[in-house]
Amino acid sequence: FNILHSLGIPIGKKYGFLHIPDWIKRNNCLFLSFMRGLVDTDGNLSIKKRKIVSPYPIIRIRSKSKEFLTEILTILRYNDFFGNINTSGGCSTLSIPGHQNFNKWLELIGFNNPKHIKKIGAQSGSLRLRAEI
Repeated sequence: FNILHSLGIPIGKKYGFLHIPDWIKRNNCLFLSFMRGLVDTDGNLSIKKRKIVSPYPIIRIRSKSKEFLTEILTILRYNDFFGNINTSGGCSTLSIPGHQNFNKWLELIGFNNPKHIKKIGAQSGSLRLRAEI
């Protein structure tokens, strides 16, 4: 418990001062692993079905801390991802939409959450995948 706190991981209510620890921000490999864990536990993968074109993937992360999501988006942009942050009802959502982002996510980050992997597997014939899970 104290070890996590000493590594810069906040304990208790976090949204007022939630941030990515410097030691993770300084190492891109650690940041990408951090993102896998964050999306696997607190993120959402939705695949919007469309009639004419292939389904549209969107990776989302919600937080009460817009600053935290902005910090994430800034580093993701460094890795050639694009996205946006919307705020509604006291909560902010970082959206990482589209096939280009999705394929890059699979290539650099991936998923470990069985729910996400199952969802991708169910759509793998209709998604434009360039990388394996």
